[in-house]
Amino acid sequence: MRRLLSSSKYIMILPALSNVMAVLVLMIYSTIQTFVAVIGLLQRSFTDGLSKSVVFDAAINFLEIADIVLLATVILVIGLGLYELFISQLNLPGWLLIRNLDDLKDKLISTVVAVISILFLGAVVNNIPNLLPFGASVALVIVALAIFTNWVPSWKKKSQQ
Repeated sequence: MRRLLSSSKYIMILPALSNVMAVLVLMIYSTIQTFVAVIGLLQRSFTDGLSKSVVFDAAINFLEIADIVLLATVILVIGLGLYELFISQLNLPGWLLIRNLDDLKDKLISTVVAVISILFLGAVVNNIPNLLPFGASVALVIVALAIFTNWVPSWKKKSQQ
């Protein structure tokens, strides 16, 4: 029974690999979208000139692509984190090392804040109606995440006392 339970950790290979495959698909998609956006920008700049609206539309496209890349980054961090926590250590840069659930949580929260910031910037650029309530909700989420990260005790902090 002990052997069976010990080897159950290998179940985490499935979500780790699934996340990496999802990242691959999202990165391919964002690369294609980048080429499409660049070609569209070049075509419009030849027909309409390099006007402010052409550059503005291109900037919106590139922000949307950056959002996809950041979401893919979140998924990659989750996949690598699950693998490192349950299966084996990987040869990763120091900033991406995940030794426990708190490390994974901290990395995820910082990436989520970046994604939310890009979403808000896109809302500002698109001049959405009711920007103030949207901005307030974005700020509230970021503040809540900061409080959670800095003031919620973790097992790491408890073990150091």
